[in-house]
Formats: sequence, C-alpha cells, structure tokens
Amino acid sequence: IATLYFQEFKNCNFSLPVWKEEMGHIYYRFVIKTEDNASGYIKRLQQNKVMCQHPVYKPLHVYLNLPGFPHTREAWQKTISIPLYPSLKEKEIEKIIAVVKEIF
Repeated sequence: IATLYFQEFKNCNFSLPVWKEEMGHIYYRFVIKTEDNASGYIKRLQQNKVMCQHPVYKPLHVYLNLPGFPHTREAWQKTISIPLYPSLKEKEIEKIIAVVKEIF
C-alpha cells in the first residue's frame, strides 16, 4: 500500500515520507507533511470518509507543560497520518487515493 501511495502521491502538494531503498521500513503509518496547518485538510478528508488524524494526539511536551519546542509544534500542526493497514480493501485504497489527490 505504501508503494502505491508513493507512486500516486508523487505530484501532490505535500511532502512524502523520506524513503531510501537501502533502508527497510514497515510503514505502520504513512505520514504526509503539508505546507500549512493540517487541521483543515484532516477535516476535509474526514468529511469525505477518509479517516485520518495527526500522527500523535498531542506532542509530549504539551502533556508535561514544557514551554517551547517550536519545531515539534510545527511538525505536529503540519502532519497527517493517512490510513495504511493490511485489511484495507482495494476499493478503500482507491478511494483514499482519489480523495487525497482531489484535496491536494
């Protein structure tokens, strides 16, 4: 599924995960990075029945009341984890790809 996402999303207006052929990867998540705040994109994807979310609920420093961490905050605000799991059916994968490409 990840290989298909890489092929289908290569011309979309977001950054794909870094991948090098010599590196192995299990792709338990497929995280894309947007240029601006991801919340609006997440809402639009969910309205189109593509269940996605930020990769983590909140960054750890928020729970610990630690100030700062601007890079962490920016990364969290701009990233989206799109569905990627073995039980996805071909039709579901096609829908995810179509909706993501339409929105981006």
